[in-house]
Amino acid sequence: MTKGTIGILLEYFFKNHKDEMVFAMREFFDDKKIGPGTSLTIKDDREEPLFMEWIAFDYRFQNGRKLLENFIAENPLKMSKTNLQVYEDLQMNKYGFFEILKVKRNEYLELESLQSGKVYKVLEKMGTRDTRPKTTLICRVGKVSDHWELVGSDPIGYPVYYTDRAKKLMW
Repeated sequence: MTKGTIGILLEYFFKNHKDEMVFAMREFFDDKKIGPGTSLTIKDDREEPLFMEWIAFDYRFQNGRKLLENFIAENPLKMSKTNLQVYEDLQMNKYGFFEILKVKRNEYLELESLQSGKVYKVLEKMGTRDTRPKTTLICRVGKVSDHWELVGSDPIGYPVYYTDRAKKLMW
């Protein structure tokens, strides 16, 4: 995916849907007291990137559509069908717990969703350099053309893996 693809999406949100921000913050931070002009204190450096990722992929507007759906429908940048395709593809994404099964340095990660058991071959360079199998990642994978990539904020990793028996209990 081209660098800045998600940034374009978020810029569109902040320029064209400011009215949705209060609703989004109330939902994400689970605080009904949030209103226009509310000052939030970010308690963890990961909160803001996770909030942005959530807006990009999971938040439902008051009209019931997600940001990607609105962006595609409105096509505010008058993109060609070819250029809009990446946003169409990104509608297929999954956030969750993934166990790293295999690492091919500078090429890909093989991840197993601990919720579904589905295995994803995720093209990735930077994330393969210090990563090891038998690690659990909390991250989002997204479809980009004919492959999967890590999309959204930085994955959170834990040195934990699961036995087949534990996986069966999860699924």
